[in-house]
Amino acid sequence: MSKLPRRWYDPLAHKLSDLYGAQVFDQPGLGNGIFLVNDSLDLYIRVLPEYGMTIARIDVGEGHTRNGIGSAIVEWCKEFCLQHRIPELKMECVLTEECAAFCRKQGFSLARPSDDLCFDWVLPIPIPEVTV
Repeated sequence: MSKLPRRWYDPLAHKLSDLYGAQVFDQPGLGNGIFLVNDSLDLYIRVLPEYGMTIARIDVGEGHTRNGIGSAIVEWCKEFCLQHRIPELKMECVLTEECAAFCRKQGFSLARPSDDLCFDWVLPIPIPEVTV
């Protein structure tokens, strides 16, 4: 079973603090979940190392949309998943067309396209085979 490094989210919190020009605070969630927040940001990510990473809530804040912050979060998450052999990145409960368009732009697809009530988008992470 894979284990996450303690405070696995620190590099993301530092990156976001730099992007916002203001400190981003962390608050523990359930299990391997973490809230990263400041006056503008509201982000909740949870990780099950052998199954996937889920961006369960993301609000970059008014005045911060279309500034690359959402893309920076997704890129960091994809790289983290690749480094830790986490096979899937998910955006949970995508409820607006703006967020669905963002998911499509980032390469996500609907988890269950034929289900009218499915609002989860997934991005498989191509994990290279380990050769011995």
